[in-house]
Amino acid sequence: MLHCLRSVFLLVAAAGAALSLSNTKPSTLSSGTLPIGNGNYMFYTDTGAPPGKSPYTTLFLIHGMSFNSGIFQKTKSDILRIVSVNRRGYIGSSPYTNTEFNVITNGTSAARQAFLADRGVELAVFIDNFLQQKKITQGKVSISGWSVGNIFSLATLSSVNSWPVAIKARLAPRIQSVIMQEPSAEILGFASNPNNWIPLIDTSIPASTRNPMTVQWISHYFKQGNFAVNPNAITWVVPSLSRVPSLFNMSPSEYNSIVDIGKATDGDFTLLINFKSQLHDSYRQVIFGSTVQKAFPTLKRSLFTGDSSVSFGPYAYYLVKNDTGAINDKSVTFRIVPGVNHFINWDDPKIASEVYAQLV
Repeated sequence: MLHCLRSVFLLVAAAGAALSLSNTKPSTLSSGTLPIGNGNYMFYTDTGAPPGKSPYTTLFLIHGMSFNSGIFQKTKSDILRIVSVNRRGYIGSSPYTNTEFNVITNGTSAARQAFLADRGVELAVFIDNFLQQKKITQGKVSISGWSVGNIFSLATLSSVNSWPVAIKARLAPRIQSVIMQEPSAEILGFASNPNNWIPLIDTSIPASTRNPMTVQWISHYFKQGNFAVNPNAITWVVPSLSRVPSLFNMSPSEYNSIVDIGKATDGDFTLLINFKSQLHDSYRQVIFGSTVQKAFPTLKRSLFTGDSSVSFGPYAYYLVKNDTGAINDKSVTFRIVPGVNHFINWDDPKIASEVYAQLV
């Protein structure tokens, strides 16, 4: 299996080398840091107010594992203000403390629940501080998590009763939607599919190369079948050669500034393993829970994936659609975006902005 994959990677690398690097220029972004409590802070980039649009919706994007918010730098919108946030532990933002990291690795169930709620509160504080600093007194707010970022976007809403009172009073009435962008089953606390494969969990691969191989592998395009109704139609391992993988559309400097593998990546991966019940509870609170419904009575919920994405996006799409369909819940909007993969924000940023505009 590994030999086959390496052969595929070499073929695609040769194809990529024959092509020029992407000439799509990122929009001009402002950046900064904001406090989130307890002496911690988060780094962000901001596209600024859309020209001639007032009031407008501010969309906060939360990145995934091993990639920081630079993955969103090409995504801009004529109608949305897009703010991309670096989570704790990623470049420019405060690292986790040793105590916090110990909860990820060895915490009790109660400590894990508190840890997840704290991360949600931090993001709520960040959003409120951003709106106040930029004097955005009108317009709605939307939150979107990409990949592992869904853990933190969902936790922001499920932790609403732990928000500081003043922030809840200001912010809760303005939050209009949450967009789940390509989570995995594990991110939502579901059990893994028996066919699930990713280099990061394959012990036949040397430990030092699992992360680099994973970030390359997930950026490929995959030939997926009708996964909305049949998980057996999902391609789990071998990529398609239909398009050059997204990482081959990055220059070396772009790759080095966006791919962010370190202790935070280890924390994200360990969190996926150790927090299953807490993650599933957070997901179900946002989709079905009365607490979230009461705090955000008009909240729009949506999930989208590309039809050429790595297996975990399509599988989570199937699971959530099946989960809501089992009780005939039609409150979640589902979208399959044709022709795109897990890196829609890098390879197809215009399509990404159009999808966001439709779902906010």
